[in-house]
Amino acid sequence: LPAATEFRIASPSDPSTLEGLFEGASVVINTVGPFGDLGEPIVKAAIEQGVHYLDTTGEQSFMKKMLVRYDQKAKDASLAVVCAQAFEYALGDCAASVALDKLGDRSDGVEICYKVTKPVVSRGTAKSMFRVATDKVGYWKNGSLLTEAFGKRQKEILFPGEKKSVSGVAIPGGEALHLHRHHDLDYACTYISLPSKVARKLRWSRHFFALTKLGFVKRLADKKISLQPEGPSAEQRLDAKFKVLASAHRGDDRVQCLVEAHDPYGITATIAVAGARALLKSPPKSFGVISTSMAFDAEEFLNDLRDSYVKWELVS
Repeated sequence: LPAATEFRIASPSDPSTLEGLFEGASVVINTVGPFGDLGEPIVKAAIEQGVHYLDTTGEQSFMKKMLVRYDQKAKDASLAVVCAQAFEYALGDCAASVALDKLGDRSDGVEICYKVTKPVVSRGTAKSMFRVATDKVGYWKNGSLLTEAFGKRQKEILFPGEKKSVSGVAIPGGEALHLHRHHDLDYACTYISLPSKVARKLRWSRHFFALTKLGFVKRLADKKISLQPEGPSAEQRLDAKFKVLASAHRGDDRVQCLVEAHDPYGITATIAVAGARALLKSPPKSFGVISTSMAFDAEEFLNDLRDSYVKWELVS
C-alpha cells in the first residue's frame, strides 16, 4: 500500500477497540482468520456501524452461524454481509448459479468440485483447514441442511477435457448454505479433489478428527502450524493452478460451468476487492447475510475476473 495509507489498529479480541473503527468507510474486507475464532466481532461491528461486510473465510460453521445470527439484522440495516468472498467459495457459488440458471426451472441438484495442483497454504489457511476437518460436513438435501462426518461422502468426478476422473471428498462448503435460497433445487454439495490414497485413508481416519476437537489438541496444532512459514512465496502461488467445476442436473439434462485460473491467494484478493468495488458502485441484489451470487450477477462477476486471467465456460 502507499506510504500515506491511513491505518487504524484494533483487535477482534477487544471489542472496545472496534468502536468507530469503520468511521468514514462504506465497505470492510475482513481477512483475519481463523474466522470461527476471530470473525464474529467484525461482522457485528460492521452492521452496528452501517458498513457492508465481505470476508475471505472458507469455514462453513462460521458462515452458518453468521447467517443465523445476523441475516435479519443486516436486512433491517440494508446491508450486505458476504462471507467467503474468495477463491472458496465465491467461484463455486457463481459457477453453480450460472449452471442452474442455464438449466432453468428447478434442478435435482448441483455439485461443486475444487481441484488445486501444487497447493501451498498460509498459516491462517492451515489453521482454518484444521477446523474445517474437525467439523461436520453440511450439505443441502430435500429442504434441510444435513451433516455427516468429514471424509465419509466421496465420489468420482470427471472434469471436462480430462480423461481420468478424480476422487472428490465432500467438504463443508458455503454453496450448500445459500444456493437453495435463490434457486429451486433438491441437493447441493461441495467437494475437493484429493489423491485416491488420501481419500481412502479419510474413510477410516475420520473418526480421529473427533479427538481433535479437544482444546489441548487444537492448541498444540495451532502452535505447530505457527512454526511454519507465514505463507507461500510468489513463485509457489503462481505455480498453484486450480479448476472449479459446478455440475447442475435435472433428470438426464446436465449443465456444467468450469472455472480455471492460478494463484488462489492472488485471485482471492482480486475477488474480495471486486466485491467491495461493486458494493461501492451500486446496491447489492439483496441484503442480509448472502453469497456472492446473491449479492451480484454471477455471470457478470465472473466476466469481471477475466482481466485477472480467470477463464470460465459452460459445458452442456
